[in-house]
Amino acid sequence: MGNLPNFHLPSALSLGSEQAGVVRTLKRRIVSALVLLIVAASLLLLAPERLRRRPAFATSKFFRSPHSVGPVLIRPVQIPYNPSLFGLDAPVEWYSNSLASAVPWTNPIRWPILLTSSRLLKEAEPLPLHVFPRVIKLPSHAPNPSDLIFGMATTAQRASVLSELWPVWLGAKDEEGEEGPIAVVVLPQEDHEGGDESAATNLSNKLKKDRGLNNVLLTTSWLGQSARYEMRYFGMLRDMEDAARKAGRQPLWYIVSDDDTLWTDERMLRRALSNHDPNQSWLLGSSSEGISQINQFGNMAFGGAGIIISRGLCKEMLKIHADCVEQSKNVFGGDEMYSLCAARAAGNGKTKETVVTQLTSLHQLDLPGDGTGFFQSGFPFLSLHHLWHGWTDAFAREHQTSFQGPDNALNHLLLLQQAAQILGGDNFMRRGVYNDGREMVTLGYTVVRFDVPLRREDFRSIEKTWSGDSDYPLRFPTRPRIIETDQVGTGGKRTYYLSEIRASKSNPKAFSFIHRDRWGEYAVITWRED
Repeated sequence: MGNLPNFHLPSALSLGSEQAGVVRTLKRRIVSALVLLIVAASLLLLAPERLRRRPAFATSKFFRSPHSVGPVLIRPVQIPYNPSLFGLDAPVEWYSNSLASAVPWTNPIRWPILLTSSRLLKEAEPLPLHVFPRVIKLPSHAPNPSDLIFGMATTAQRASVLSELWPVWLGAKDEEGEEGPIAVVVLPQEDHEGGDESAATNLSNKLKKDRGLNNVLLTTSWLGQSARYEMRYFGMLRDMEDAARKAGRQPLWYIVSDDDTLWTDERMLRRALSNHDPNQSWLLGSSSEGISQINQFGNMAFGGAGIIISRGLCKEMLKIHADCVEQSKNVFGGDEMYSLCAARAAGNGKTKETVVTQLTSLHQLDLPGDGTGFFQSGFPFLSLHHLWHGWTDAFAREHQTSFQGPDNALNHLLLLQQAAQILGGDNFMRRGVYNDGREMVTLGYTVVRFDVPLRREDFRSIEKTWSGDSDYPLRFPTRPRIIETDQVGTGGKRTYYLSEIRASKSNPKAFSFIHRDRWGEYAVITWRED
């Protein structure tokens, strides 16, 4: 049984073929080819018959030689944004060409190569992939960053770590000014004790000096320290309104989330909000992915995915907020409290389930264990949750990246955030299928090689990579897990996970996404715009 083909990363990564004179390059290639042909012929003559059998699919079909690989070149072909091109029902980006066809030649003296007449003196033809504009275009009526207010309830210790992610959305500025959003962080009372040496003071200094954020208000809940966390989380709506009034703001949108919620692209968020009138009653959110969670709590807006409240609904909720607090004392979760109060404020017979307008780009991520299959589903990903020492793993916990901080779970989030910033939120985790179903690229996340090609219809369901062998059904169609292996003939797959992104020094529109598998092999995808 042979090994599944792998990728190799040259010791000095380049974004294209090395520049050399045609004659010198031709001579080197001819010499290299002759040496390889002589060695190959000798081995074939001397090797026993059983060693001459071809594996299920030979390495030469994937890459010309195990040590001759430069980056796979992807040429993004920009198309207008279209929400119908996301999700399980969207048409799959399907191509017949293999990844190997877009690998440029490397230096034949450093790396042996096999030549073909069609590519002797030709550059590799980049593989196409239809993508959306990297900088998301906003309609003229889209809210400005200063029209938003964010809120979360946490501790100074957790916020000190997770705030490294915050500048991406809290650091956004209005196009015609210096104002951005404001944020309210509700901390427990003990974090404020100790004066200049308090945990809250240390956090405030870190936010201003290290994160460049002067727009975050650290406060305590108006409900007092005796109130349980879920009540303080729900009571935060009043804290947010008080903070906005003191700052002289009238926010159009109140955005409540957990402290481990990550917003991938603030322009993607503002475009989503532009589809709704903030003066009307809107509660935007997303339910859980897990059927067991929905059965327990209902098809409501789950807090980790983000709960977004319009100015119009917020006004009505604040009118009855004290009463909502009193009636919510026995409710389990703060997100359920928001949904129940919003339903009462909206009226017209609304319930905690019917008051919410579901956004498919928001994700609670109630997925126990390996979330790979879900992230390869083709969904849009505006918010991520549960990835910091939580339910879900985007990568194996020991997976190493170019971020070398002491908290590897945070390193994973920083890498995903970097990918989303480079690609743009609409292209983050956008997938392309190559070699007629045998290879798949999920931008900013993985490269996969399948032993048995996937069919187009397979992409209408999600590979069940979570919860091991136990049953944990989702509200989406799923298909069985494919085993991870480097062996052919097993019906398995070989997955390379993003580990580093390198920018080209000579081309500001070229980036190399370096992926690594569990066996230490690499796959390099180079995004190169015209």
